[in-house]
Amino acid sequence: MYQRQFVIGALYHPPKPSYKTAELMDYVETCVDTITKVFPEVMIVLAGDFNALDDITLTSHTGLNNIVTCPTRGDNILDRVYVNDLSYATVRIVTSTVKSDHKAVVASTSQHVRLFNKARLKRRFRKYTLSTPNSSSMLRLCTSSSPTMQMYSRSLITFIHLCTNF
Repeated sequence: MYQRQFVIGALYHPPKPSYKTAELMDYVETCVDTITKVFPEVMIVLAGDFNALDDITLTSHTGLNNIVTCPTRGDNILDRVYVNDLSYATVRIVTSTVKSDHKAVVASTSQHVRLFNKARLKRRFRKYTLSTPNSSSMLRLCTSSSPTMQMYSRSLITFIHLCTNF
């Protein structure tokens, strides 16, 4: 069975870069050209947060195609995936599983992608407070008067039980 080889790159282009965008484009173009010459059958994937980097400029410099067509942050397509072969059948924009103002891009070669909706659960835990007024001094007394580890453990467990009202 034929296994396709991939070269995957990630790129973050900040909104106000400290470098010249033209130099970045030249570098990415050189990298893509080199990879294509050395590995002509390889699938190139370049993904990341491209911010204000022009889609047409990157496509014309590298020959890579953007497969993301829906907004990933507000009304903008900032997060993109560029490929040299349009073999992805499904590209979806989904809510990120991590806290972010960007959406996540999920690309698949299969038409049948099963989406799992994430459900947020709020759980309430009982917050224990120290119920005795001099609990910190009691804890010091329990731990300082315990010469062996076994006695120290018993003192600590007794103190915890006392504080949590078991």
